[in-house]
Amino acid sequence: MTDLLAFVDESVRPGRYLLGAVIVATDEAGRLRRAVRKLLLPGQRKLHFKTEGRRRRRELLDALGQLDVEAIVYSCRLSNDVGAEVARSRCVAALVRELQSRRCESELLIESCEQLDAMDGVPGWMRHGYAVTVHKAQGRTCDHGLLLASDDLHREAGYVGLSRGRESNRMYLVSTEPADELEPHTPARDDDAIDPFDVIAQALGRSAAKTLAIEQAEPAPDHGADDDFDLGW
Repeated sequence: MTDLLAFVDESVRPGRYLLGAVIVATDEAGRLRRAVRKLLLPGQRKLHFKTEGRRRRRELLDALGQLDVEAIVYSCRLSNDVGAEVARSRCVAALVRELQSRRCESELLIESCEQLDAMDGVPGWMRHGYAVTVHKAQGRTCDHGLLLASDDLHREAGYVGLSRGRESNRMYLVSTEPADELEPHTPARDDDAIDPFDVIAQALGRSAAKTLAIEQAEPAPDHGADDDFDLGW
């Protein structure tokens, strides 16, 4: 069962890409949905600050601030070299790493964004689950499998992650530190930084398979009918 749900929305502003995520426990999602629905006005289908007045926005902020949820916002500066698509991939990767660090099953649900749906070829009315953990992907089959790899990967997880796609399976590596991607205020990385390919190669060479107790026990020596065998009595 999924432990955490991350509800993600994104926005492209002049010179900046923003991605916000609200992380909730799965068993609390129903209660929180009901609480948010109570904030809807008669005839209103969804909440969006763009269509709300100032007074209404303050009321919504006060009400949402009372909910027991965790919110994370990622920001990436846009430039000639970094477009919205690149910024999106960096921010989503940063969010996935954050969820991976919590060592529990989680699922991402990304709200449709018209500007970026066009790049993905996704219809504007579609709302889809963007990613799942390797553990949750066991037994699933898809047309194209995409695996975001990190040093937490091991041989068995790598096999699962790279065998879900019928037509293709791709693995993506993070070639920069997380802080380097999201407007860093830290010094640049040293030239002798570890190559991400070497990190993944070492990770895939490590097995996390569980060993049964019967496999660990040393077989008892077979003394046969040796009458001279000393039992120590």
